[in-house]
Formats: sequence, structure tokens, C-alpha cells
Amino acid sequence: MNRLSDQNRTSKARRGFVLIAMAVAAIVVFGCLGLSVDVGRMYVAKNEAQAYADAAALTAVLNLDGTSAGVTAAKSAAIGLASQWNFMTGSFNGTVVEVATSVAGPWTSASTPPSPATDYTYARVTATSPVSLYFIPVVTGGSLSSTVNASAIAGQVKETTSNEGLFPFAPIAFDGPTGGDQNTSPWGFVVGSQYTMRYAADKKSACAGDSAALDPSHIAVGSSRGFWGDNAVPVIDGQITGDLQEESLSIGQVLPGVGGAKTAVESAIVSRVDQDGDPSDDTYASYFANPAHNGRRLIYMPIQSEVDSTVLGFGTFLLLDDGAYGHSGNSNWCAIFVGAGVPDSSGGGAGSTTGVYKVKLVQ
Repeated sequence: MNRLSDQNRTSKARRGFVLIAMAVAAIVVFGCLGLSVDVGRMYVAKNEAQAYADAAALTAVLNLDGTSAGVTAAKSAAIGLASQWNFMTGSFNGTVVEVATSVAGPWTSASTPPSPATDYTYARVTATSPVSLYFIPVVTGGSLSSTVNASAIAGQVKETTSNEGLFPFAPIAFDGPTGGDQNTSPWGFVVGSQYTMRYAADKKSACAGDSAALDPSHIAVGSSRGFWGDNAVPVIDGQITGDLQEESLSIGQVLPGVGGAKTAVESAIVSRVDQDGDPSDDTYASYFANPAHNGRRLIYMPIQSEVDSTVLGFGTFLLLDDGAYGHSGNSNWCAIFVGAGVPDSSGGGAGSTTGVYKVKLVQ
């Protein structure tokens, strides 16, 4: 009898222990689940903040044009992207936009734009936002929210190799012994002057900026008129109207020139000009000041050496109005040298040195 009683008491004790153990385990399990929910929300918020910071930095840099107004526009564009986060239920409201002349800084707040803003080619966007916590405070007794931060830096980086968007012409630089003024730019080009894209049949230029001493006959030999890349007119049309580029081109490479006058592509140039909201202003200053411009008349071309036809760099030019490009094989086709330029933007970029700059995330 006593033995049975002892067994009953032992069985009840075991059942009690199991219940207590299960209760404790349930608390731990539910606590871990709760912690994982909070940590997961913080992880998602961090990713969303980083994605926003990356996009905002790229957008900001596209608006930098070397002016204080461009810095202000960069800040507005970056903040304008801060619309949705937390699964599209909220907005970033702690965004800081800064600009600098170097990826290493020092950084200047876009709220107080530098003047002048030349060479401010980098933008840093820092995104901050609180995340509500539901389970971690119960366990730790800490704050009911946590702050996530993300930062990104984008810049206008000078290109040494181009893989897309180059126009199928190559103006000749004045780098030979009889070339132009070497103090104007690395190629002897003067901002605002017109230079030849396609030479006339006699290889002489009628574009005002070309040096009178320049003799392109040793480069524009035979039927060569200034085209490079592809000899097929449909492909050249695609380069002109749609930014098609079939092959990579690097500084120091011998330009792959092709022959022919290719007067048929004149209609493609006219179409490219007419893609712009401002198809008629024939100075860069008036074009840039026109709010209707969208950047389609800004083109990017390799600059070839008059000495050996190597690529010296990439230049930014403004196409003339659509009536300036004649269909005759004896017509010179000219474009206005702009200086620095940024593809995908509607302006000329913030850099003070000649060249083509691509917008990239750098950090």
C-alpha cells in the first residue's frame, strides 16, 4: 500500500515538473519568436534605408552642375525619393544631404550650398529612421524603439573607358606642332566654340573653332570623314538616336575610324535634335537656361589626336539646331564644345576639367 502511494506521488511530481518545464520553455520560445520579429523588422528597415540612400545619392549627383542652385536641386531630388519605407507605410524624415569635392570630404551641408560650387562632384546621403520595438523592451526593459542608419556616397567620376552612349564622330584635337592654344583645354578646344564632327569632301573645316593650321588630311585619308565604329548606316542611326555603342573605347586606344560621307544619317541627327525640348538655342548658356531642355542635344564623343589618331579623351558637345546639318556630302557638321558633361543628366556636370563624367556609387 505504501509502495503504491509513493509511486503515485512520484508520478504527480513528474507531471508537475513537466508542466513547469513546458511553461518555462514556452516563455523562452515565445520570447525568442518575439525577439526574432523585432530583429527581423530592424533588418528589413536597414535594407530599405540603404536602398533609399543609394538611390538618393545617385539622384542627387545627377543634379550637381557646378552652381549653388544645382546643390539645392540635388537636396530636393534626394529628399523627394524618401516617400515610402516600412513596407510602404511611412516616410524617411531624417535625411541629410551633403556635398564635397572629394570622396574623402570635407562635407558641406546641401542646406547651405557652397558658392561657387564648381568641382562639388560628390554627394553623400544619410538616412535615419526609428523602428518601433514590441518584444525586445519586454525582455531587456530598454527603449520602445531603435534607430536604423544608412549612408551612401555617389560621384561624378571621370571616364577613361566608355562602353555606352558615344556619338559616332571623333573631333580632331590640336595636339600637333601646328595645333591650337594648348592652354584652353587638354585638346586646344575653347568652351563655346564649334568644332567639326564630319569633315567635308575636301577635308577642310568650316567650323569656327577649328585651327586654321589644322590639316586633317593625314587622318581623314581616302573616304574617311570623321566617323568611327561601324560602317553601316542603320547602326550609325542607332548610335545617334538611341545611344547605341557596339564596342568599348578607351583613352590611348587607336580610334577605329571608318570611311564614307554617310549623308543619310543627317536625318538621324535632326531626329536627335528634335528629341530635345529645346531644339533651337545655339549657345550652351541659352540652352542650359531654357527650362525646356532635357539634355538630348548634349552628346559625348571621343577626341582623336591629330598626330596618330589615338583617343585623347571624351568630350561633351552641344548639337546645333536641326537646320544646321546639311544633306550635302560637302557639308561640314559642327557641334559646340561644352567642357565637362554627365550622361543621363540635363546639364553639363559640376567638374571644372574637360571630360565625360559618369554617375556612380563610390561608397
